[in-house]
Formats: sequence, structure tokens, C-alpha cells
Amino acid sequence: MAARLTGMAALRVDAHPHWPSESAFQRDVIALARDLGWGMTIRAAKELAEQAGRYGVEAPPLDGLIYHPRYSLGSEPGWPDLVLLRRRDSRALFRELKLDQGKVSPRQGEVLELLGAVGLDVGIWRPRDWLRIQEELL
Repeated sequence: MAARLTGMAALRVDAHPHWPSESAFQRDVIALARDLGWGMTIRAAKELAEQAGRYGVEAPPLDGLIYHPRYSLGSEPGWPDLVLLRRRDSRALFRELKLDQGKVSPRQGEVLELLGAVGLDVGIWRPRDWLRIQEELL
């Protein structure tokens, strides 16, 4: 009997999973990004530093970072939901997340256009783009 895939492994094989909300979609995009080296939790970074200290070596430098504003109050209107940075391949991604039927506001469109105009990698990710999201995060 074949093992049943669960969690992120199961999501990776599904071409178009369903998410009930944008926040659930965002949670899984962030989990996938972490799995692919785009950042680690503060807890994991502390554990790595502790392990390195036990061996008398320096912890490796921060290799990736995932930023998403938890509360939009006081933030720049239209700023993308996710900014992902990864040192190993010198990449930065600025992504707005929307459900398949979600609309990009005029301000969000303007901000994405501006970020793209200055040479940054911008885009909109939706559940229907799940396979493309995985490819872009590799």
C-alpha cells in the first residue's frame, strides 16, 4: 500500500488546491517558501545558532527572509503581501496574493507597476497558479 501524502508534500502534487481564504493561501505559500530556502522562522534560527554554539562555530549568515505585514494599519497602501529574499541565488520576489476571484485594487496595481519599473521581480499569485508558484520558488 502506498503511503498517503500529507501537509506540504500533498499540496505540492495538487495542481490547483482550494483555499477557503487568502490568509490560508498565504500560510501555505509561506510554508512552501520556507521549505525551499526562502527563510526560516526566528525559532529555527535560534536553534541553529544554539547548535552552532555547542560546536564552537559561527552560525551561518541569514540566507533568506520572508516579510509580510501582519497588520496593514500604518503600512504603505498597496504594498505587496509578500517580500521574499534569498541570498544563495540573489533573488528578491515581491508578490501580491489573491484568491482566484480576488481583485487587485488600483493602488496595489500602481505599487506593483512601480516596483517592476525599478527592476524588481513582481507578480500576483493565485491558487490557480500553484504549479507556477512552486517553479518560481525553486
